[in-house]
Amino acid sequence: MARRKGGLTELLDVASKLPWKAAVALVPISFLVFHLIAAGFAAVPHATTIADMGSVVIHQGIYTAATIFQYIVPFALLIGAAVSYVKRSRSIALFDEVQSDPNGNVAGLGWQDFERLVGEGFRHRGFQVTERGGAGPDGGVDLALARGHERFLVQCKQWRAQQVGVSVVRE
Repeated sequence: MARRKGGLTELLDVASKLPWKAAVALVPISFLVFHLIAAGFAAVPHATTIADMGSVVIHQGIYTAATIFQYIVPFALLIGAAVSYVKRSRSIALFDEVQSDPNGNVAGLGWQDFERLVGEGFRHRGFQVTERGGAGPDGGVDLALARGHERFLVQCKQWRAQQVGVSVVRE
């Protein structure tokens, strides 16, 4: 059974998969949303009866959570944007390196670099690429491509020891 990630870990994961510019654009938006929520719950109502105590506790809980989240969520988005930017820069550098050296050995690349190279190649051909590769090799669909109304799924195979077999290609 897969281990469930925490909320902050999931937020970092999503932010790092977004284009870095989108993650940066979400920083002020997320701050503003949580700030407005916190401001809306800033005035603490007074409990007049025991029955009102529950709503006061919920009110204070929302205020506290929004006050904390107005700083944590934008910070996590910034970290995710930085990770996304670094990953994208590495992909561009890898593509430029392979393109500048036509005699270079693509077969010598690791599977992660090979997936990044294939993704960058599709980006240069006008596709929007979503990297979906797992934490290990042969994790299934590695890239999702979109251009206009066209949608494609790509599974990268890069084996050093042998050629990719016909059954794998058909699969």
